[in-house]
Amino acid sequence: LILQRFKALLLERPLLDPLEIERLVSIQSPDGRWPDVVYDDNATTWWDVFNHLQRTEHLALAFAHPKSPWFSRENLQVAIGRALDDWTTNRYQCTNWWYNRIGVPHCIRNILLLVQGAITKESEEFGWSVVSQNQGFEKRGEGANLVWLAESALCLAAHRYDESLLSEAATAIAEEVLVGRPEGIQSDYSYFQHGARLQSLSYGADFALDVCRIAWALRDTVWALPAEKLDIVASFVVNPDA
Repeated sequence: LILQRFKALLLERPLLDPLEIERLVSIQSPDGRWPDVVYDDNATTWWDVFNHLQRTEHLALAFAHPKSPWFSRENLQVAIGRALDDWTTNRYQCTNWWYNRIGVPHCIRNILLLVQGAITKESEEFGWSVVSQNQGFEKRGEGANLVWLAESALCLAAHRYDESLLSEAATAIAEEVLVGRPEGIQSDYSYFQHGARLQSLSYGADFALDVCRIAWALRDTVWALPAEKLDIVASFVVNPDA
């Protein structure tokens, strides 16, 4: 149920132009790579290799969305499988921890939810093993970063029917929804991240959006976020001075 809800949220995202989907499928190499992606890129920001997964996620959404002209197309299914298998085989790593622990697991998770049943069980399990490379959600900063880490753990737990991990992840997310910590929502409903740096429209916006998405996915379950936590997020979102 929880993963079905996360998939429903993904299906609300806008579709990429069908002509761009066609272009990405047509230029993909037989090994699943794209010729214009720099696979040995060592950048710490705007890591070019990440484009491989972002493209694959766009393909997966086009494949899974009932209103897409590419819905359930066999050649698209093949392209997605090739791209996913290339990543799980090579396990590309960035010198920036954020991609390895947050960006990549999130993208892979989204792809797996969108194409579940359309790829082999082996490919699916290899994919979930990449999601698990976030190494749990022990603190690496606070606020949005911790929520992203715990969200991946939450979905991994739901996939594995691990109620203990699911409970631990949901609790960690709820505990980040506080007012007045050095990082996170401040008493004036602004938002700090990476120390006392105002990040209301970047990390703060992502934090609010992701907590709301997670709360919707967990609603009416034993892991639902407490009402007082939702009140804090609501106050942060609607506060005109934030």
